[in-house]
Amino acid sequence: MVKWEGAFSILITAYTKDDGIDGDAIRSSVDYFIRVGAHGVVALGSYGENPYLTQEEKREVIDTVVDQVNGRVPVIAGTGEVGTDMTVALAKYALDAGADATMICLLIYWRLPEEQVIGHFTSVASAVDIPIFLYNIPSTTHLELIPEIVVKLSELDNLVGIKESISDLEQIGEVIQNAKKPFHTFVGMSRLLLDVLKLGGSGTFCPVVNTFPEGIVAIYDARAER
Repeated sequence: MVKWEGAFSILITAYTKDDGIDGDAIRSSVDYFIRVGAHGVVALGSYGENPYLTQEEKREVIDTVVDQVNGRVPVIAGTGEVGTDMTVALAKYALDAGADATMICLLIYWRLPEEQVIGHFTSVASAVDIPIFLYNIPSTTHLELIPEIVVKLSELDNLVGIKESISDLEQIGEVIQNAKKPFHTFVGMSRLLLDVLKLGGSGTFCPVVNTFPEGIVAIYDARAER
């Protein structure tokens, strides 16, 4: 059973000089982060250039990361798209490729009412038998998954957690306190990692792990040993 906790690296999608996916560089980075102690990796997050890759490129990145990890740590694939059907299709691909979970942000562009937000995630969760993490990043989607919606969505069987890319500790704490158990709350900002762990959170999915992996892993490990 996958252990959803710790410091996960948000992998950067590497490119060749002619703008193709640099699979060798991605494989090297996967090995490096596992070697220095990262508890898992996230492919196609915001730092993985998710919105700017073609569908073929996204599938190539997922295949490369899953193959190189080879079961050593959990792999989460960012599969959020601009529509429900596209999100389901990429999530199914991630499942078939061997990813351990998907991470899905809010649909961008339209400000959807609560029932449509819930309907979108419910449709994806019912269509794909894979663990799903919500991705709350209002700085880029300009939409926010408020705690009330997250708590409702947490009742879905395969909704296992959320990445909160916000600074509001009170809001994060409300999710941790009221969501179903177990429900794994990760923070996207490493400076909040210790505070979120104290609230009962599970760790961090963050790009800083790419730069200072040993330090972020050490913060998590020190708290987990208490």
